[in-house]
Amino acid sequence: RMDAMGIAEEIAPLFKSKIVDKFGNQARYVSVHTIDYNKKTMDNIIEYELNIHILSDQGDLYQSVIIREYADYDVLEAELTRYRELVSRCLLFPDIDPNPLVKVDKERNLMILEKVDGFELKRAGFSQELKNFIFGRIYAVLHGTKVERLDDTKIRGYMEFFLQHMPFTD
Repeated sequence: RMDAMGIAEEIAPLFKSKIVDKFGNQARYVSVHTIDYNKKTMDNIIEYELNIHILSDQGDLYQSVIIREYADYDVLEAELTRYRELVSRCLLFPDIDPNPLVKVDKERNLMILEKVDGFELKRAGFSQELKNFIFGRIYAVLHGTKVERLDDTKIRGYMEFFLQHMPFTD
């Protein structure tokens, strides 16, 4: 059984650089104040979304992480291989990043990822055509092998598409 508080205390120091006072001084000491988590069970994985309230000498931080506990080492290794492939593909696109990897514990078959703040696409109020475009771009990142250069005509069409379909306000 996973020790959520123990893992929170173990990884809290890794987030010290995120805690800075108004003068730019970085935190030197951190401790976990509280945690809460949700658990989701899948085939060979138990996934926990852990929300950590970290106290420090320079203020506090609310940090969320995703902890994946794998059934065995082989399942963890397969997931790490897929994660490395995803990272290498995302390097081609500076505006697309996978959740940052915080820690891998091969003895406990754990992979810990930083949870990135965001929202579901359906809440953005985009047209269906723009949503399809965004999903198409993500699929291209996941399944593509190289980045093609665009000529002026294609880039103009690309920009016209955005101007027509983005929900711009006055």
